[in-house]
Amino acid sequence: MDVLRVIGVFCLLLACSVGPVAGLQEDTSVAGRPDFTAFIPENTLAPGMTGTVSLYLVNNGKVQITGDDEFEQLVQTARQTTVSVSAPEDSPITVKTATTPVGMLPEGVAGPYPIRLTVAEDAAPGTYRLAVDVEYEYTSKVITRADGSHRFVERSRTQELMVTVVIENQSRFTVLDVESDVAVGETGMVTLTLRNDGTATARDATLLVKSSDSELNFGSGAQSAESFIGTWQPGETKRVTTRVGITSDALVRDYAAEVEVAYKDKDGLSRLSSPLSIGVRPQTGQQFTIDNVSSTLSVGDLGTVTGTVTNTGLTTANDVVVVLQPVSPPFIAHSLAVPVGSLEPGESTQFEFPITVTGNATTGMRRLSATVEYELLTGRQTSDPFSLSVAVAEKQDRFNIEPVNATFEVDSDGILVVRLTNDGMEAVTNVNVRLLAEEPVSSADASTFVSRLNAGESTTMSFDLEVSDDAIPKTKAVTLAIDYEQADGTMRTETQQVPVEVVEGAPQQIPMEAIGLAVVVVAAAAVWWYRRR
Repeated sequence: MDVLRVIGVFCLLLACSVGPVAGLQEDTSVAGRPDFTAFIPENTLAPGMTGTVSLYLVNNGKVQITGDDEFEQLVQTARQTTVSVSAPEDSPITVKTATTPVGMLPEGVAGPYPIRLTVAEDAAPGTYRLAVDVEYEYTSKVITRADGSHRFVERSRTQELMVTVVIENQSRFTVLDVESDVAVGETGMVTLTLRNDGTATARDATLLVKSSDSELNFGSGAQSAESFIGTWQPGETKRVTTRVGITSDALVRDYAAEVEVAYKDKDGLSRLSSPLSIGVRPQTGQQFTIDNVSSTLSVGDLGTVTGTVTNTGLTTANDVVVVLQPVSPPFIAHSLAVPVGSLEPGESTQFEFPITVTGNATTGMRRLSATVEYELLTGRQTSDPFSLSVAVAEKQDRFNIEPVNATFEVDSDGILVVRLTNDGMEAVTNVNVRLLAEEPVSSADASTFVSRLNAGESTTMSFDLEVSDDAIPKTKAVTLAIDYEQADGTMRTETQQVPVEVVEGAPQQIPMEAIGLAVVVVAAAAVWWYRRR
């Protein structure tokens, strides 16, 4: 009886246990999960470098319960995926990239994901490990019920992975200094000082300098230059000089260029360093000043405008010419260009422009404009214009007349002698000087002619002069009219007055012969009278 009860209870339990299992078999399930591995294909680093490595993720999804293909793919797919990379605290490697969102990752390879790293300069060569945390959400199971409905089981997971990087001996270069003597509009030299801060020797090294700015070139408009260096030991410093040019329209600012070193490593493999940025700042281009400007301009006459031009630049200016900009009335320029030769830095020289001022001009200050032209290796250059302030004075006497013999007695005649000097800036021709005599003086020969009188030249001129007997002794002004022809063919007349001194005549004295004769006559008369008595 007890045995039968035990068997009955067992059968009942068996029935109860079989019932639920039979119920599950009425549903269909698919189960699985993503499963990641990580790797960095190019994982070689160098001490002191800052750069980027490419991280790849491989999703080796796992299916634990197979079923519908669509649901198998679903349970292997990671969603809302993020990747974080870190280095141990004692590692010489610092990871600069924060958490990277990568989204949905189905089965397969994903990436690359750039990870920026910095390696300490004193990092020892060797293999180092980095932690990669992949955090994601996924569907762990899909249950399909007998009625065709589905139930999805969602989970989240963080996988902790490891990748390795290798720090090896490499050459690494640093720009220590950039020296330049080039100026705007000129060519010059740029000297770079670089050091191999790596741990390996660079062999057959060549320095490559590139410019991306059209204002900065490396001769004949080239945008790059190469300089062979040779063997470059770790810690060794090299100085490399290359010729550069700055266009004449460039500004004074830092012009960017890149420096790279092409070399061979210990295995003979060709390598190219990471680009290094440098700045080339030109000096101010060739500069000049014009000062000490003065003029001898006067209405109706030829004068000059003079000044001093100084090379205030840092290099020699060759074939310097001071150029007067075209002028308009009342000015007539007889020359617009004055060559002054080559000027060393700080050197000065004078220039002079001959200018005639027309007779209808007004007096006062005027402005003229001049530029400085000069020769550089890059070609002929012209400075900015300079303003020249000049004065126009009132009309000045062209001639200076000085009396040489100008003293006459009342009731006498003689020769008036004067010295005529050409005080102008140019020669005059056909000079005819006329004496305009007025009572109590007159002249029977009142004209003197000279064919040419150069600038600064003097000549004496003589005129017949008579003083009447009713003249009053005093200083009298005698007018001279000077007719002359200018260099441009214009005939002009200028009048000036010359002082003539009229003095009293000396008292008349009885000649000695007359006195002697009178004595003889008186004596003879006395003898005659004595004898008659």
